[in-house]
Amino acid sequence: FVLDALGARWAVDLGADNYNLPGYFGGQRWNYYRLRAEGHNTLVINPGADPGQDPKAATQIIRYESKPERAFAIADLTQAYAKQARSVRRGVALLDRRRVLVQDEVQADQPAEIWWFMHTPAQVKLEDEATAILTQGDARLWARILSPAGARFAVREAEPLPSSPHPEKQASNAKTRKLAIQLRDSQEARLTVLLAPLPAGET
Repeated sequence: FVLDALGARWAVDLGADNYNLPGYFGGQRWNYYRLRAEGHNTLVINPGADPGQDPKAATQIIRYESKPERAFAIADLTQAYAKQARSVRRGVALLDRRRVLVQDEVQADQPAEIWWFMHTPAQVKLEDEATAILTQGDARLWARILSPAGARFAVREAEPLPSSPHPEKQASNAKTRKLAIQLRDSQEARLTVLLAPLPAGET
């Protein structure tokens, strides 16, 4: 997902890398960070050398509703994560047309390591383990983990995980950081994050 509010983009897509990188349109394509699941605002389950999602997967929006006070969509992402989980669904809701709720539901056959990522150009300050304030100029965004209990935010560089490929000459993502959540040994997880723009003077 990408997210715009208060005249700023809070969740960004890094875009393409250099087309001339070795194997960019061939066998090394999914080694490059910007093309892998971990380089996007999505989930990574049991990270390793694979792309993080099945590039050939076909996923669907399975439910959608739009009303003046609330809108949401739910995507069944199971095919994209079929090697890692039995069922993966992501829902995104607009609450009062001004707050955003992102909820992921994962069911795995075995305890899994689950990462949640959001790439941002904003400055990030952790208020506590489950709350962050993102700032761009005078604009602010409040982020809060609603579930599961005990989950915590971390601020990471926009770079590959230790278990991922790390080819040379990739583009630098130095101006971007990641708001990240890591769940360990999770066989059934509901990961819910609320993102609320804070207009000037609002707490």
